[in-house]
Amino acid sequence: MATTWDLGKTGTQGAAVWALVAYDDIYSIRYFENDLQAWWRRNGMSFDKMLLTAYTDYDRLKNTCNAFNIELMSDLEVAGGKPYAQMCALVYRQCLGS
Repeated sequence: MATTWDLGKTGTQGAAVWALVAYDDIYSIRYFENDLQAWWRRNGMSFDKMLLTAYTDYDRLKNTCNAFNIELMSDLEVAGGKPYAQMCALVYRQCLGS
């Protein structure tokens, strides 16, 4: 898979694009001998609906994530300084991604 965008001439503000890429792994988690479906399926959402929701809620979700990141880093810096905050943020994201 490949894609390109002609962003034209960019200035000091740059340019931004985003792509929506997804796959459906049917069962996302193996938890104590139980195969569990993806979190977004919890209320019976279809794959197409999930993609549409991700697309239409992008700005809101991005803002929510940015606000969480600012709060997380601030709390961690208060608890142990900037190097501690960077390490804990990395560990948090690694654990959540697992």
